[in-house]
Amino acid sequence: MILIQSCGEKPAIDSATLLNESQIEDVFKAMDGVVVGVDSIPIYKSITEQQDKSGIPVERLVTDLDSYCNVPEKASDLNSGTDIKIYKFDYNASKDAAAMGFTGKIKKGEILLVEDCFRYSTVLCNGKTKKLGVGLRCFIVVSGLKGELAIASLAGIASSVELYRAKAKFEVKSLGTGIDGELLAQNLKSPTGEYNVDNFTQLALTFSNMLTMLENKNFETKIRPVLLL
Repeated sequence: MILIQSCGEKPAIDSATLLNESQIEDVFKAMDGVVVGVDSIPIYKSITEQQDKSGIPVERLVTDLDSYCNVPEKASDLNSGTDIKIYKFDYNASKDAAAMGFTGKIKKGEILLVEDCFRYSTVLCNGKTKKLGVGLRCFIVVSGLKGELAIASLAGIASSVELYRAKAKFEVKSLGTGIDGELLAQNLKSPTGEYNVDNFTQLALTFSNMLTMLENKNFETKIRPVLLL
C-alpha cells in the first residue's frame, strides 16, 4: 500500500487508446509515495447500519480496540486534529485493500484509491501511542484507462471520467460510529455511484461538512472511534 504524494512522468499515449496491463502498471509505478508496511494496517470489519430517517444506509467500518486504550467517547474528545489521506492499491495489493475494509475485487488493469477524511486523538494503548478517530472512507475503483490520466489528482480522475478516458465508481463508508446517513444526504443521493465531476464535488462538500461538524465543540454525539493509520 502506498500513500500518494505526487505523480511522476506519465507515458505519452493517445487519449483514445485503451491502456493495456503493462501500461497501467507503468502509470501505477510512476506515482511517488511512501510505502506503508502491511503490519501497520488495522483490520477493518464492515457492518451495515440500519437506515435512519435520511433513507441512506451507511456501512460502518470498525476495528478491535485494546482494552487498555483510553478510548474517546464523544466528538469533542478528538482533540489532536483532522487529516485527509489518499492510498492506492493495485491487483497485487488486494489483500491489503481487504484489510482496509474494501469488499470488492481489484481486477488486473484496475486501480483502487482510498480517501480517508477524519478527526482524531492520539492516545496511549497498553503503553503504545495509537491514533483513534472517526470520519469517512471513500473507495474509488478506476478502470478502462485511456491515454494520460492525472491519477494523483482525484479531480483529474473525475475529469477523465467526464472525458471518457476512464471509468470510476465510488463507495463511502463510515470510519467508526458517529457519522450517519443524514450527513451524507446533505450532498449525496447515495453512498455509491459514478466518480464523475459532480459526485467529486459533492463528496468534497460532504467531507468538509463532516469536519466542520466534528470540530464544533457543541457536537456532543457519542462516538466509537477506530484505529487509524
